Amino acid sequence: MKRTSSPDGGLFPDKPQPILSFDEVRGIWTGIGLALYALEPGGPVTLEIYSEGEVYRFDAATAEEAIALAFPTRQDMAEAAAENPDVFG
Repeated sequence: MKRTSSPDGGLFPDKPQPILSFDEVRGIWTGIGLALYALEPGGPVTLEIYSEGEVYRFDAATAEEAIALAFPTRQDMAEAAAENPDVFG
């Protein structure tokens, strides 16, 4: 399923929400290390997440797909926040 957004940056409410960009992920999850790379021209892209001594690896055809495997969409995050607006409660 392809995630889409409108040309003006607004989101189509009836279509899947776009994934977060690499920079957005870095801004939200400031306590983790990230590596995004492709070693072979035209080959798969790897996203590695470094957290508390562990490494989590996600391989996909594109950077966007690798990020989508590892992190929630904006819609998923909004729904979670709506269900529990007080993350400390």
